[in-house]
Amino acid sequence: MKRVLVVGDSIAYGAWDTEGGWVDRLKRQMHRRVIGSGSSDKIQVINLGIGGDTSTGVLSRFDDETVHRISAKWSLVIVIAIGNNDSRMKDGVIETLPDQFRNNLTTIIEKARRYTQDILLVDLPPMADDVVQFGEKQYTNERIA
Repeated sequence: MKRVLVVGDSIAYGAWDTEGGWVDRLKRQMHRRVIGSGSSDKIQVINLGIGGDTSTGVLSRFDDETVHRISAKWSLVIVIAIGNNDSRMKDGVIETLPDQFRNNLTTIIEKARRYTQDILLVDLPPMADDVVQFGEKQYTNERIA
């Protein structure tokens, strides 16, 4: 039995996606797999994505989110899907400088290793447009890369 925790931002959460985003699609697929196996192959997917979150936010909530979902019955997999919001600019200032993002991500991985060695990182997806402006917030594919 596996429990998959996905920590991340609105892309993980599934914001503005009528199908619930990639994590919810994964969860539905795992439900089908469990049912198809007669419940002998249990995989539980828990979506811990929060819209607008950054690596700093994930780092601050990581232990609280994880410790309450540990069970001796379930092996743990942690999926980290974060970074696009770290690259955004607000009023001309980058949300999280690259060195801070690297430090945050390294610390998140170190914390995850306390719970499991099964850790996956999801690469940052590019946007359809090279520059996206949401009010005072700006995202660019160049900064995401």
